[in-house]
Amino acid sequence: MSSFVSASPSGDRPDERHAWAVHDAHRPNPPKITAEEGRPPSDAIVLFDGTAESVAKHWRDASGGPSKWTVKDGLFICTPRSGGAFTREEFGACQLHLEWLSPVGDPGLGNSGAILMSCYEVQILNSDFTDLTYKDRRRANYADGQAGAIYGQSPPLVNPARPTGVWQTYDIIFHPPLWDGDQLIDP
Repeated sequence: MSSFVSASPSGDRPDERHAWAVHDAHRPNPPKITAEEGRPPSDAIVLFDGTAESVAKHWRDASGGPSKWTVKDGLFICTPRSGGAFTREEFGACQLHLEWLSPVGDPGLGNSGAILMSCYEVQILNSDFTDLTYKDRRRANYADGQAGAIYGQSPPLVNPARPTGVWQTYDIIFHPPLWDGDQLIDP
């Protein structure tokens, strides 16, 4: 989970293998649900415990230097235009417990992501909405760009987002694809 990727907003076009284009505004939204609050697993490697010391120990910037994000009131806060925060330790298959907050009044809807293995971005975004019309969906984002989506690849199965200003929790179980040379073995 220690890298940054970007995606083109135009994306791929539908074809015989893909029913929807990347970020297709006509793609149906997942159903809205109410999720229970989560807690980290008992055997978790805690990468942030509310202290600057945990940031120094576990986090870096893209070049390997200290993270430019700040700690304030026990929160790990993105410094605007500072780039991503990357874990010092590299992970493959993992269970990731992530707690995040989309700030009230943020015109960007708290747009961010947790990127796994430099390839798969789990979208972080204020997506607390239901039954939007096509016109409204531009404001709320496309199905494969909502909270919980694998950005630009797959929408979440459901929309568990809470309102802006309320803590959100992800518990992600990640199994990377397995390759033998150029041959995909699993999934």
